[in-house]
Amino acid sequence: MSDDRFAPYDPAWLVDAAKNQHPAETWLHAALATCTRAIGDEPIIYFVDPQSPDWHVARDFRLNDTPRGDVEIDVLKDGRIGGVEFLKAEWRSGSFG
Repeated sequence: MSDDRFAPYDPAWLVDAAKNQHPAETWLHAALATCTRAIGDEPIIYFVDPQSPDWHVARDFRLNDTPRGDVEIDVLKDGRIGGVEFLKAEWRSGSFG
């Protein structure tokens, strides 16, 4: 990814949480491990530009009680991880639901 807006990112905490909560989803662990460049900050971090034509969410995975709170992972149709949404921040801001 050559987009200068993206900064280095360490997805280790996401990989660990996914392994603990979704141990059979090895493809998810591998996909999260490739999320080493990100744009944005809490409550939403993107690993794929959300304005790109590739942004088509196929499904979401929820990870509860991670070191950074509950999160929802957007999995794109091509299997890549599009981003992660920090749900706790939404509840605090009153913008959820």
